[in-house]
Amino acid sequence: MSEPDNKETSEANVDEAPIAPKLKIINQFVKDLSFENVAAEKNFKLSGRPIMNMNVGLNAIRDVNDKDQYSIMTKISIISKTEDDNKIFAVELEYIGVIKVENIDDDKIHPFVYIEGSRMFFPFIRRIISDVSRDGGFPPVNLEPIDYVDIYRKMIQQKQASVN
Repeated sequence: MSEPDNKETSEANVDEAPIAPKLKIINQFVKDLSFENVAAEKNFKLSGRPIMNMNVGLNAIRDVNDKDQYSIMTKISIISKTEDDNKIFAVELEYIGVIKVENIDDDKIHPFVYIEGSRMFFPFIRRIISDVSRDGGFPPVNLEPIDYVDIYRKMIQQKQASVN
């Protein structure tokens, strides 16, 4: 027995169903990368566990020719030091990811691009940092997942504080 053809009901359900947001990677590249091996330059022996300080900065720019396309820059700076404050190495990476976003309300686009867009590029950034630190003669630096929601909130708070 076949089910009755109920086009009107199925079409109505399709019209009422929310359209899911879409995020597509268009391009990605390293804009700038530097690795400074201070330990090798100063020829000192490492002992103990290094102390790592990391800073992450985000910026997103809407494409002037395509309002649904954004360039997201993630800037990561890592400095590794000994317990007595001698620099071991430093890594700086500026990574650009270009995305296309569809089906997002204008009031939600800003956090979506900064948080979800940035999150899309994290695995690539993590691999680059790991490879560069390993190729520099150190154990690979394996970044823990970055809390882009927290970074976004702090960025908005700083922006609001500077306005007030």
